[in-house]
Amino acid sequence: MNNSNELSTRSTQSLPDEYQKAIAEFGSRYALFLNKYPTLQKRISSVPTVYDSVKNGGLSFVEIDKYFKDGASEWWIKTMVIDLFMVIGAFDATTPYQFKAIAQRIRQEYYHVSPGELTRFFYEFSMGEYGEIYVGRTVNPQKLFIALERYMCKVYEKRAEIESQKNVLRQKKADEEARRNAVSYEEYCRLKGIDIKKSPLEVLNRKLERESKRDKDGRRKQAG
Repeated sequence: MNNSNELSTRSTQSLPDEYQKAIAEFGSRYALFLNKYPTLQKRISSVPTVYDSVKNGGLSFVEIDKYFKDGASEWWIKTMVIDLFMVIGAFDATTPYQFKAIAQRIRQEYYHVSPGELTRFFYEFSMGEYGEIYVGRTVNPQKLFIALERYMCKVYEKRAEIESQKNVLRQKKADEEARRNAVSYEEYCRLKGIDIKKSPLEVLNRKLERESKRDKDGRRKQAG
């Protein structure tokens, strides 16, 4: 067995230990987080679409680090990258340094992304939607970042779409609320204690009525 295969076997076998170390470092609630956002190989349910991944929301990576501890989001990203490379058969061609560097760059550049959104990307990449990551027999991480940038265009598009839908719903709710609370002018005057005969609107109406009874020279129009 060559060194890369030995590394692959050891890494796979040591994953449970790594999980326990991460939980010990980031707290018991981190286990719930890992269960909510499992690796591709551990998933039981299907991966949500881009739209649903965005709509489902969730903490961003910067918020995850604030909630748990610095490094919590990067650890999860690195675990997901390792899992992805195992799925596509690129693990043995990638060094531990590359895994760490990839996770660091994703965390740095996409701090505003949620785990659900990034999980969808890893799924699409594993399905070959962005081509291969190999250059000959070696892995080119730049292809992963180029693919991620393309994927984020879809995320931003769905975010804008969902925000637009929310604005429409908010406006609709505000209009319905306004209609429910609407009162007649007479009722408004009564509630405000205004004598309707002395109200500005009524004064204006009487003035317009008088003006309508005059001809162009200012004289009162003759009846009949």
